Amino acid sequence: MFARFSFGLTASAFLALALLSVGCNQPSKVASNGDLQRFVADNMDSLAQDMAAGRGEAVSTLAELMDVSVDKRAAFYTLLQANFNNIYTS
Repeated sequence: MFARFSFGLTASAFLALALLSVGCNQPSKVASNGDLQRFVADNMDSLAQDMAAGRGEAVSTLAELMDVSVDKRAAFYTLLQANFNNIYTS
């Protein structure tokens, strides 16, 4: 499964926008951009399944890598789920 990000956004750019839209501040200790991109690339199928479900180990790990606070994670997962069709296209 391949992901295409709307308007030419990279995975990390889309996810940064997702964080901002759920009221997260600039992360204080986010994983390096390379680490984040590697995780997304290595876990595309798991991320797709978890984003579609709005929960799961892959999106939980993604939230940790992006330093999403625990109290904002449910909103982050919901946002990913609501935008699944914009993130993953067939």
